[in-house]
Amino acid sequence: MVFEHTRNMHLLLLKISNETLAYEGNSIKFVHKKGTDEKFLEPPLDKILNVPMEKILEVLEFGVLKKVFEKRVKVSKFCPKCFSTELVPTTHCPACGSTNILKGMIIGHHSCNYWNLESMFSTPQGLICPRCGDQLYVEGKDFSRKLMYKCNMCGNLFDSPLIDYHCQKCGKVASLAEVGEIVVDEYRIGDSKLKVVEQVLNTLKYYENLFKSKGYKVYTLTKLAGLSGIEYDVDLYAVHENLNDSVLIQTYLLDDEITPYEVIRLYTIAYDVGVKKVYAIASQRFTKEAEELANVYNIERISPENVPS
Repeated sequence: MVFEHTRNMHLLLLKISNETLAYEGNSIKFVHKKGTDEKFLEPPLDKILNVPMEKILEVLEFGVLKKVFEKRVKVSKFCPKCFSTELVPTTHCPACGSTNILKGMIIGHHSCNYWNLESMFSTPQGLICPRCGDQLYVEGKDFSRKLMYKCNMCGNLFDSPLIDYHCQKCGKVASLAEVGEIVVDEYRIGDSKLKVVEQVLNTLKYYENLFKSKGYKVYTLTKLAGLSGIEYDVDLYAVHENLNDSVLIQTYLLDDEITPYEVIRLYTIAYDVGVKKVYAIASQRFTKEAEELANVYNIERISPENVPS
């Protein structure tokens, strides 16, 4: 059996989540202007974590897939002249350019091909065609309904109006094709996962402080090389040279349950790096086989719900 020794997505997801919780609204924003190379993260996690922006976005999308993060997309238009976002849209008739247009239900009489607002057909006796005087009985057979626009100046019927944007800052009038667009992808830790994420990070912080207070050197959310030369992603590693003691802690945020495969993987890492004690921080259920293996390998389970905040 071949074991994966890296948990790169997990490690980065924890780092990103930790930074996100320290930011207003528990969210990260990716801002980019359409048609340009201008893009940035808010806060600038790529610079804070020294990780390429593309990798941060990859992990955020992974977090969305795993339902740790929720994603919302907001689009704001800006003036092509002064770049202000204070734009007011105005709709126009595509035939005469008038702004005096009305959106409503349009009725079309099949036999005489007359189309107009439904109000023009409505009478106390039912729907009657204003052009030919026939009464309309069966929708789909005698007539059709459709949501459309009507120009009150020229009478034109159309599906979509023309849209211009008036800049309230510089006064420029721009067409839809001319205005720019700022797209904001907002990644927010979902309410269903917020408590779990907070508990996992709080537990890591608790043990980091605990071991530091006892004189250990502590490394969190880092990489650790084993005697084999393999580099592992670890959540917490603590070592005390005078006491000849070392500790490895791994957290579990994404797993539905802890399986024997994961227990063996964790033991393999512990054996290769030579740690004395191993802890697994997990609120998830251990399978029966995983529980038995954890006991054999002296891997202690910690429930984050029981750790002081």
